[in-house]
Amino acid sequence: MERELRGTLNDVNGFLSLIRPYCTGDKARFEISWTLRPGCFEKYGRLNYWMDLHSIADGEVVKFILNDLNAPQQIKNAFEQFTGPLCVGFGFATTGGWPVLRLYLHGRGRKAHERAGYYEAWRWDPHGTVKKHVYTFQFHSDITGSAVSGSIPAVFTDAFNKMTGNERFKQTSGYWIRKDAAGITDNIYLALPWMPPVGQLPGIDQVLNDLNIPDCFRRQVAEFPVRNFGYKIKNGTPEITIYTPGEIFGEIPDNEAELQYAVLKAANEANAYLELFADALQPGVTGNQSQPSFAQVSWDGFSK
Repeated sequence: MERELRGTLNDVNGFLSLIRPYCTGDKARFEISWTLRPGCFEKYGRLNYWMDLHSIADGEVVKFILNDLNAPQQIKNAFEQFTGPLCVGFGFATTGGWPVLRLYLHGRGRKAHERAGYYEAWRWDPHGTVKKHVYTFQFHSDITGSAVSGSIPAVFTDAFNKMTGNERFKQTSGYWIRKDAAGITDNIYLALPWMPPVGQLPGIDQVLNDLNIPDCFRRQVAEFPVRNFGYKIKNGTPEITIYTPGEIFGEIPDNEAELQYAVLKAANEANAYLELFADALQPGVTGNQSQPSFAQVSWDGFSK
């Protein structure tokens, strides 16, 4: 049986109209993503909104949003049963012509080997179909690069090795590994917390050539300040998705194009600031306490 989505929740603008009333603080964190497939550049149609959980009241807001999204009971139960969430994300995308909604639950394990971040990601559609994925983070220094690169589609292997061979990446960053409900890896994301322009990534020209991305789109892609660079692993059409978050102060735009502009502006400003310190960053370092924004950088948070 199909579930009725409230209001006009059939595109990103509808999702925005639902989320905006809940953005009551001095800032709100959104995340945009663009997808690259052979001969195809998809710029619009996907958006995530992230909120930190500091109090019981914040948890109640999550419940209100899930109600507004007409989330199935299984999704609501997932939030209730998740232990110690640090933040929650709500997402919208159009897949196969249908709106697909998402709930992301970010936590951190208590045991020593679980201290890095992890996510539960739930998605549902109007047909009532519910799917779950789990994201886990691993620093590059904790695993053998070949163990990851061996999963990358052959068309991307050379570029992947160039990106992960970069000294800054090797010393300070790592991978988000996404697995489906059966425990099969279907996506691997390079975490790039300093959010460099895509055009600065080693091997990116080869990726764009292999995907036959039209020249008219390449400048936009090259200037995108990327936080996570995702490789689709499962067999099928080669696919790359690039993500970036941005904190918006003041009034939230009411349409996708203006929101993307605001997020990109914030992400570029964050990149310019972080470049002042990025080469000195190491996992576990809290940073110069005279620079509070720097201290807030999360090396194993997908969106922060």
